[in-house]
Amino acid sequence: MKVKDESVAAALQTLHLEVAACTIVHPGVARGLELMEESYQNAVDHFGRRGVMIHGESRSGKTKLLELFRTRFENVTFLSLTGAATVDSVVSDLLRAVGDPLCTSGTIANKTERLESLIAQRGTRMIQIDEAHHVIMNRSPRVVGTIASWLKSLMNDRIDCAPKNFALVLSGVGEVTDLLRDEQLRNRFYAPIELQLFTGSDEVDVRGMRVLLASICKQLTIARNANLSTTEMALRFRMATTGRIGIVVDLVAYAGSSAIRDGRDVLTASDLGEAYDVLVGSSSGDVNPFRTDVITLMRDSRTGGLPAPTSSRRMNRRIRAAKKETKIGDVLKRTR
Repeated sequence: MKVKDESVAAALQTLHLEVAACTIVHPGVARGLELMEESYQNAVDHFGRRGVMIHGESRSGKTKLLELFRTRFENVTFLSLTGAATVDSVVSDLLRAVGDPLCTSGTIANKTERLESLIAQRGTRMIQIDEAHHVIMNRSPRVVGTIASWLKSLMNDRIDCAPKNFALVLSGVGEVTDLLRDEQLRNRFYAPIELQLFTGSDEVDVRGMRVLLASICKQLTIARNANLSTTEMALRFRMATTGRIGIVVDLVAYAGSSAIRDGRDVLTASDLGEAYDVLVGSSSGDVNPFRTDVITLMRDSRTGGLPAPTSSRRMNRRIRAAKKETKIGDVLKRTR
């Protein structure tokens, strides 16, 4: 029994390490890494744009993207904001991150000067601020403008100091892009990168989900032979997560843990069904996407991308100009 317990513990540890190192495959990830690398180099050369903004819905992979960049490049300071964020708290938290023992002391202007000095001393080449929408959430346009002005001042060179050689990355949900309504700040940033969810049932989103699942299976030993990247499983994951990449990884990781504890080396659909119940749950009348047939799932789900009712389909045939509804049968045929 002790040998088995040790084997299970070792397998779980391997799974946890693999999940932590798992690289998310998403069309926006490559572009995000490319622009962050470019801004990082621009900071070193003191040339070109040094601002990158990444936005998308919750669990779309933004934080994982920032983390992936930090595994490849040094001298990157990371900060994740909370719901009570203000410019003053952001400066204090950044000072704490760069080692200032008096991070809460002084005015915003004074603390900003100390921050700029410490950034230069440490050779910081990039500051990543995740959940950046918290600093402007429920704030008036005037306050948002004030925050944008502070960000500009943080990025701008000062006459009495050496040139600033760091890039700035802001990441958050959609409203974070309101910061770039300030034209001067926008001109310091590349065009925002959106990490879109795999939310549709059309063949583009299904293929995207299949690629994501295939990548996860290659990186997680317990999922390697689970055959998760079929069209059917892609549709099930899409319904289970509404395309949120972080939840996809959570479901596979939890299902893998269940399989390991049961002494199995491959996770099953039953494991995924249990993971869905525990991590997501079902509202009254909803079905577990991993415990029903895919046709019923697509017909009964309320999340969209469903076949039109029979009467609607007949009407679509009569009205040539109407956009044809994507049907589950079409998706299955085109993406096999």
